[in-house]
This record gives sequence, structure tokens and C-alpha cells, in this order.
Amino acid sequence: MSLTLRFTIGLALPALGISVALAEETKKTAQTHLYRDATFEDLAQLNISSLSKSEEKLFRAAADVTVISDEDIRRSGALTLPDVLRMAPGMEVGQINSRSYSVTMRGFSGSSANKILPLIDGRSLYSARFGGTIWDIRDVPLEDVQQIETIGGPGGTTWGTNAVNGVVNIITKDARQTQGSQISVGGGNYEKAFIYAREGMTLGPGQWLRVYAKAFARDSTEPVSGGRDPNDAWEQYRAGFRYDQEKSPGTKTLITGDIFTSRADQIVSGKTAEATSNGGHLLGRREITLGSDDKLSLQAYYDRINRDSGGNLSTADVGEVEVRHEFELGQHQRLTWGANTRLSKLDDAVVSPTSVSSFSPSIRYLKQGALFLQDVVAITPQTWTFTGGMKAEYNDFTDLEFLPSARLAWTPNDRLTLWSGYSRAVRIPSRFEYDQTLESVGFVPASRTLPNRAIQAETLDAFEAGLRHRPNSWLNTSASVYLNQYDKLATSEILPSSTFVRTDSSYQNKAHAHALGSELSATLEPTHNCRLIFTWSLLDLDIDKDPDSTDATLPRIAELSPKQQLGLRSRWNIDKTWEVDAWWRWVDDLQGTRPVPAYNTLDLRVGKQLGRGWEVSVVARNLLEPSHPEFNFSPLRSEIPRSIYIRFDWLR
Repeated sequence: MSLTLRFTIGLALPALGISVALAEETKKTAQTHLYRDATFEDLAQLNISSLSKSEEKLFRAAADVTVISDEDIRRSGALTLPDVLRMAPGMEVGQINSRSYSVTMRGFSGSSANKILPLIDGRSLYSARFGGTIWDIRDVPLEDVQQIETIGGPGGTTWGTNAVNGVVNIITKDARQTQGSQISVGGGNYEKAFIYAREGMTLGPGQWLRVYAKAFARDSTEPVSGGRDPNDAWEQYRAGFRYDQEKSPGTKTLITGDIFTSRADQIVSGKTAEATSNGGHLLGRREITLGSDDKLSLQAYYDRINRDSGGNLSTADVGEVEVRHEFELGQHQRLTWGANTRLSKLDDAVVSPTSVSSFSPSIRYLKQGALFLQDVVAITPQTWTFTGGMKAEYNDFTDLEFLPSARLAWTPNDRLTLWSGYSRAVRIPSRFEYDQTLESVGFVPASRTLPNRAIQAETLDAFEAGLRHRPNSWLNTSASVYLNQYDKLATSEILPSSTFVRTDSSYQNKAHAHALGSELSATLEPTHNCRLIFTWSLLDLDIDKDPDSTDATLPRIAELSPKQQLGLRSRWNIDKTWEVDAWWRWVDDLQGTRPVPAYNTLDLRVGKQLGRGWEVSVVARNLLEPSHPEFNFSPLRSEIPRSIYIRFDWLR
């Protein structure tokens, strides 16, 4: 653990004691039980907003949507976003090392999985530089998350390009929900130390503010048998705020912001090195009710990331402005339209002993803009609902892209919904594919990868169907099937300019694929104090290249996704103060040149509500074996260790 983090926790512990003492003097009411599970009736009434950016009932949604609640997060024992996402059926999460994860849905796993779009409060976390998400710097205090909505399948009509195989929208709590104080602190053998402190306050009538700070340190993962120490310990510090205002009915203002700094050990070209990152964001949103069924939303944000990872230097500045308007068109029709514009400034350089990289231009200003239209028609009120939409989006790399969707839902009663849908999505090229020249030196033959300004967007046509069923008062089920057809997948092709001493290649669109899969979840409540959540997913992904393609790696991407995954979580409230949670997972094996065997893992959590706002919990993870690998990213593969930590929470 770093000296800085030890000092931070050393200061926090006395502050915790002082805060408790002051709180006991000023607040005489004791809170015995801090949290509660949502009832089955609550689950049926859950609202979501990720499918169309408008609130709708989850039970009636015509898409494969999963909601991970704040209580799911708290009782999972997970401390990072990727670990939380393992709860969603069909989500593929493979931990590469202490800080790096492969996170995707429905195939195409990788360290920079580029077919899933994550967001926090509607702010995109996708990197236009290399395509994908850098999960170790896209953190958020899990204590402040209201719910995480995952959409299996394309979300391009709503969210634009790069929302191909799925969307993950992380929604934070309104500041009025987090009034008062919370301090959480803990540590163990792998999660060395972590601390989170939050203060919520009322600034005046209809105004609420939350400020927070968090820090953590994670130890290195385990080497494979006889292998080298991965040298991948990781620590991060973050502070931020959320401000909410509702001075008049129907008019809301939201402002969020944060800053962070992150440091991690790593190995580059066989030598120990360090990766550092820092940055932050500022987001503002104004929602105005113009009439009983007429709403206008304006949102803008700025996001900045600086990163130095083993000589890979990058700075990304992203600004976006969006307007959205929804209104009733008659008694049975709701129309939503919107527009957005985004400008990214991407400044990149790569300096390493084994490669020479250059970008042309050295600074790329990437412009994107879109128009969006969606129509929701109640064909038969409360029974048949049709949703059609189209987004036309411009980008500097591939010009204009069209992203249509059509969905139909049938809800004959409050216990059954059947739905089907078609949608199209695209992934536009990254700056690596469009601007970068990369030369590897010190090898025979040498290699050079050239950019291709003629590369096109990858496309997906997705066909889906599913159901949600509540056969009785103690069982909820959800199931879906899908057929994905991909075209124009990017490949790396050898060029005629290659010689005996150097191989030249560039990116081209010479592959296609199809995926057939299914996802299932079931929530059971056999007794009033026990809940079981079962998940299962099946994926059959086949990637083919054109006969003249020389790419030898893309077809192997299919081997990086598990064909099947199983999960079973249990949540048991022994009484009003004791909780016991268990989470078992089985993940199928990964094939390829460095195969990863299938693994079972079990996490346990025991929590005790102590009264007066106190809770203590003990979490043990990966109990079934000392360590196991989860992803075959590089020869320097590490294994995820068995771990245990203790946590203290004080909430007032």
C-alpha cells in the first residue's frame, strides 16, 4: 500500500470517530436497518431510461434489459464496475490483471472490446482513440449508483455509433437521496485498502448537493505457475460532486463533476514500468416540462483524460451538446426527437523500445453530429406497442451512418410481455485504424502497420425476441434469443509493398460474422427473507474472412468469448440485522493459442447491521481455488487470487 493511501486512511479513521461523536450529539434517532430489498411488486414497477432516453416500465420494454440495483451492488461484495457487471446475463467480464478487464456482451471480447458502449448519467465512456473503454480510469463510487441498466443488443438508434452489441448506462443517485454523511473503509489481502467519504447537504429550497472522495489500493495478481511476477499493483484517488435542483415542479437541473489520478505498476518490453492517468469531467442537464405531456431536455458535458502507459502518451478532450424533445401526438402516440454534436480533440504519441508510432495529423479534431427520431405507438392501449426509430449520424471517418430500429411488444396482462425487434448498428473506425503508422523494430522481419483512410464502418443487423413472465408472486423470469449478422469487419491485410526484411499491412474490411445466442434470468423468492437469482447465457459466434484476406488473427477473436456462462446468487436476511450473500459463477473455457480453462468461483459476504448507522461486513472472493486466469491477453498472463476483506460503513 502506498504511503499516500496509508496517510489518507490514517486521517480518515480519527475523522470517522469525530463525525460519529458529533452525529450522536445532534441526532438522537437510531437507524437499525439501513437497507432493504426491493419487493417483487417493486421489481415489476421498475422504470428504465436507457432504451429510449425516456422513462418506461422495464416489464413492458421491447428489448433485453437488465437492471442491477444499488442493493444488488452493495450485497455483491464487488468493488469495481467490471466486477459488478458480471451480474448481467450475457455480459462477458474477464479480468486480465489487477487493473485491466475485457468487458463486452455477445462476443468480440478483448482488452479493447469495441462493440459495447458504456455511459455514466448519459456521458459516453467510449474512447475514439483506440476504440473501446479503458475501464481502470472509468470509475465511479458504487455507493452513489442508483442502478445500472444493461441492454443486450444494439442501442445505436438511441445512443449512436459504437453501441453495437450492448449498452451499459450507469445512473447515479439524486443528491436528495444521499443527504447526511457516509464513510466506508476497509481492506484485506488483495484489496489492500479502500476508503470512501460522502457528505450530502441541502443548499436551500429545492437544492441538494453531494460531495465525495474515494481512494483505493489493490495488490498485484498472481503469476502463472513458474511465471514472472505480473507487477501490476494499482491505486487510484477520486473526488467529485453532484448538484440537483428542483425549485419548481417539472423543472430539474443536474450538474456533476469529478477529478481523478491513477497509478499502476506494469511490465513493458520485459522491464518494470509505471502507468499513470488523470482527468475529470463536468456535466450539466436541464429538464423542462412544457406541458402535461411535453418535455424538453438540454445536456452538455466536457470530459478530459491524460494517460501515459509504457510510452503510450495520449490526451483526449471530448465535448458534447444534446437537445431532446418528447411530446404526445394524440392519445396513443408519443414522439421523441433530438440532436447532438460532439467534438473530440485527440493528441497521441507512442515511444517504446520496440516500436515507433506516429499519427497524422498529430492532433485529430473528430467531429460527430446526429439527428434522432423515435415514435411510440400504442396500437392497442396497454396491450400492443410499436416503437420505431431512426438516427442519422455524421462522423469525420465514414461520413453519414443510418441507424434504424423497429420493436414490437405484446403485454396481454400484468404477468406477461412478449417482444421482438430489429435494429442496425455500426462501429466507426478508431484513430488507431485511421491515423496511426506503427513500426516494430528489433525483429526480423520488421513490420509496419499503415493507416487506411478508406476503411469503412463495421455493421451489424440484429434480430431479437424475448419474454418476461411473472407466473406467480414468487417468480420472475426473462429470456431472449438473438441472431446477429456482422459485415465489413476490420481485418489486418498484408500489402504488396512488403519485402523480405519488412512486412507492410493495413486495416481493411474483409470479414463478416454471425452470432446466435440466448440469455435467461430468473428471480425466485422461496421465503420472505430469501431471494435467489439465476442467470445463464449461450453464445455461438462464427467469424469468416474473405477468400483473399491474409488476416490470421480476427477469426480467433471468436475463441476469446465463453460459449456458456452460469450464475447463481442468493440473498438471505437472517433477521433484521444479519445478512448472508453467496454468488457462484461458472465460465466456460476460452480456446486459442493460450487457452484458459473453464472455472468455478464462489464469493461470500456476511454483513451485520450494528445500529446507530453502523454496518460491518466480511467478503471472501474466489473461494474455490487459490487463483485462476480469466483471459488470455498476452504471454505475461496473471491469475486472479483468492481474497478476503473486511469493511466498515457508517451512514447517518
